[in-house]
Amino acid sequence: MHCRRVVISPEPSRICAARKGAKGEVVTQYAMDDIEAMGLSDGLSGLRTLTVIHNALKFITDNQGMRLDIEKHPPG
Repeated sequence: MHCRRVVISPEPSRICAARKGAKGEVVTQYAMDDIEAMGLSDGLSGLRTLTVIHNALKFITDNQGMRLDIEKHPPG
């Protein structure tokens, strides 16, 4: 298991099977290369990932009326 990897998907439960890990974290049993082969991102780089993040922020704004500033909420 790779620690601190993030899988980003528009519909994770339909595309990539996941389960709860021993510490309550959500994990998948796919290797990094397999995740990428499915067209999913395994990290926070690349244009596809940035588009998913942009769309998620827009969805939150449009549907919840909240505007999130990712500069104020860095990963970690």
